[in-house]
Amino acid sequence: MDGPLIWARRLATSPLVFIGPDQPGWPLGPADQLAGHLAAQPAWSLVFVTASLENDARREAAAAAWRRHRAAFPAHRVVFLCNSERELFLMQRDGVAAILCNHNIVANDAVFTVDRTVPKRFDAIYNGRMMAYKRHALARAVGSVALVYYDAEVEPGYLDGVRAALPHAAFLNAEAARAAPARPRHARAAALANRLLGARGYVKLPPPEVARALNAARVGLCLSAEEGAMVASLEYLLCGLPVVSTRSIGGREFFFDPEHTIVADDEPGAIAAAVAELVRRDLDPAEVRARALWKLRHERAKFAAFVRAIAGEAGVEPRFDHPLERLFAESLMVRTPIARLLAPAGAAP
Repeated sequence: MDGPLIWARRLATSPLVFIGPDQPGWPLGPADQLAGHLAAQPAWSLVFVTASLENDARREAAAAAWRRHRAAFPAHRVVFLCNSERELFLMQRDGVAAILCNHNIVANDAVFTVDRTVPKRFDAIYNGRMMAYKRHALARAVGSVALVYYDAEVEPGYLDGVRAALPHAAFLNAEAARAAPARPRHARAAALANRLLGARGYVKLPPPEVARALNAARVGLCLSAEEGAMVASLEYLLCGLPVVSTRSIGGREFFFDPEHTIVADDEPGAIAAAVAELVRRDLDPAEVRARALWKLRHERAKFAAFVRAIAGEAGVEPRFDHPLERLFAESLMVRTPIARLLAPAGAAP
């Protein structure tokens, strides 16, 4: 056994560099969770921002945690990877180490791609958790809409409310649950799983199935007022879908292109009109993807250059766990045993 798992990945052993997301209770991500193991050993922790630091209370809590950590562990360098120019400005204004590195650089451009073999079933699709901040009801005036969702029972009653608000919508996870119920090896387990599945009407779709669902639509929806960078917003573009978004904070507009995006008012009629306009434009999916992919590759190259610069600042011969150019062939957002994160270079995962 390798011990507890944490959301972190080691990028380099010389200098020691980790990357991972902030989390409730762990505003510094891997820095919070590894500090006691590293003590006075020099190390860098790069923190993906998953919820907007343009939110004053959240930013102040993160800045306070950063200052406490710097005082307790002066050999550690913690850098926030901000999702927007505004977020970066506010963090740097507060004296916190930060760079502009939108979290959506983790999007899987190999899985989320244009698939012209998939028939278009829907005018719009919304890929988002079944939670109130996602504001699904703003899509109620869109006549042809599909939903892909997660955490269907985190907010009891919310999914039922969405079903009531959007009775015409296609709930694709429920469709998958009806079409392919779970079949564990043992008959009793199968019976129990199928009863539970039938009660919940939900299965989680793996990324290739989500990509297929996106390709069945003409427009992607982003309807929250505040969240993080929203990886789905870039996944839409990588699948060739233009985007209708509400005004928001959190950085999801980072990869938007004015040719392929409409920012609409927080009103169902405005959302429906924007969807209709993008459907009318009949944009080339390959062009939508190409523009997003060009910027994505540019931002990834900037991030790789930043990691190399860390080695230069540390004055050591760099030793990376993986070639930086291939960093995104596998997800940067992984759960890793602490023992492996701290293992010698030859034992790196």
